[in-house]
Amino acid sequence: MDRVSFNEGFRLFVERLMEYNSKKPEPLRMMALNAPMIESLKELPGYQHTVELRSKTRATFKKNLPPVMDQEMLDRIITTFDTALLSYLGAAPSQAEIMGMDPAGVEYITWVKETLIRVFLPLLKKLISPK
Repeated sequence: MDRVSFNEGFRLFVERLMEYNSKKPEPLRMMALNAPMIESLKELPGYQHTVELRSKTRATFKKNLPPVMDQEMLDRIITTFDTALLSYLGAAPSQAEIMGMDPAGVEYITWVKETLIRVFLPLLKKLISPK
C-alpha cells in the first residue's frame, strides 16, 4: 500500500472503524447498553470485547503515529476517542434521535465521521507536532 498523508490516514482509519461497526454493531451496542448498569467492568457481558476494542484502537494509534513524547496525553486522546465511538456508534439510535436523524442514514453517518475527524485530528497533529 502506498503511504498516505497523516490526514488521509486518520480519515481512512475512521472510515474503516465505521464500516466495521456497520457490519458488526453488536459489540459497541452491548457495551453502550450495559456500561451504566454495572459496578465492575468484569460484570459487563462481553467484557472481552471492551478490552479487545480498546487494545486494538491503542495499538493502531501507536503503530501509525510517530513517537509521541507525551504518552499520557496520547492515552487521554485515545480514551476519549473510544468513548466517542461508544456514544456515537454504540448508542447511535438515541444520539441520532436527539439530533433528529436516522441512525442508519447517510446524514448521521457523515456527521459522526466528520465530527470524529474534526475533533481528534487537530489534537493528534498538535500532539505529534506541537509547533
